[in-house]
Amino acid sequence: MEITSVLFGKLEIEEHAILQFPEGLFGLEEVREYVIFKQDDSLPFAYLQAKEEPGVCLLLADPFVFHPAYEFELSAQDLQALGDPEPMNVQLWVTVTTTEEMEHSTMNLLAPIVVNADKSLARQVVLHNTGYQSRTPLFPRKGEA
Repeated sequence: MEITSVLFGKLEIEEHAILQFPEGLFGLEEVREYVIFKQDDSLPFAYLQAKEEPGVCLLLADPFVFHPAYEFELSAQDLQALGDPEPMNVQLWVTVTTTEEMEHSTMNLLAPIVVNADKSLARQVVLHNTGYQSRTPLFPRKGEA
């Protein structure tokens, strides 16, 4: 099937690649179907494109590449909403906010996107009691590690 993206034009996708977000994303609750795709498999970035909204496309990152010590525990409610996935079927992404200077870009470690790849279900979750922030520098600043 084909979907349209303002950023990428026409995208050919497989029907099974469509992810269902039953509750939408924070701030985009009404948009429930997305597809994740990569432009370059060698990079730790992907895009989350809304199926029906060509202008809704978010940059995603693999948080473990930029923050190797990233740890989280999903609540029982989150696991149930995701269809109780097997750990090997879980994908984790964080949204990235870019700036003109990429080194000042941030990622949202507080509210990652969790995907049950086996069931094509996804959910944005809020991690409680972690100390993570919604605007964590993508690249550590000098003196930070």
